Amino acid sequence: DYNFCITNPDTRRIIAKECQNFLKTLPSDMTAVHAWADDLPSSGWCLCPSCRSYTPVDQNIMSLNLLCRAADAVDSDIRFSICAYHDTLYPSKQIPVDKRLFLVWAPRERCYAHAINDPACERNRIHWEALKQWNDVLDKSGNDGSHTFEYYCDQLLYCGMYPFMPETIAE
Repeated sequence: DYNFCITNPDTRRIIAKECQNFLKTLPSDMTAVHAWADDLPSSGWCLCPSCRSYTPVDQNIMSLNLLCRAADAVDSDIRFSICAYHDTLYPSKQIPVDKRLFLVWAPRERCYAHAINDPACERNRIHWEALKQWNDVLDKSGNDGSHTFEYYCDQLLYCGMYPFMPETIAE
């Protein structure tokens, strides 16, 4: 239910070491790892004096950048995904994104009755703007390979009743 203190040197050392150990166990043809933090609607990130000035997305990017440095230390080309969700819906304004990170955009709280880019839908405008901002940040960093993680078959979201909306999905 909570994430670690990304500014603590001991925590950083432990996470880097465990990441390196994990990466050594992966098949050589594996290209990506999803190492998602707990992205909670009310944060879940550290609020110690060292972390307090960082937003949840800042701390998330810092942690993913740490994993990238750990991969570099063991000569791994593995990529890590950034899951844009809840408190990480918008990109960081102060922490640069490592070039090996790629976006997994997860707009769970979007409106599913309208296309994501429908200008008449106030809720989707928020998600559409967030996606455009992420794409700008990733383009400037030289990143590629963004993906969408949608919820059309989400048991919790639809309580087992799946709406038929092929036009909305296609749009």
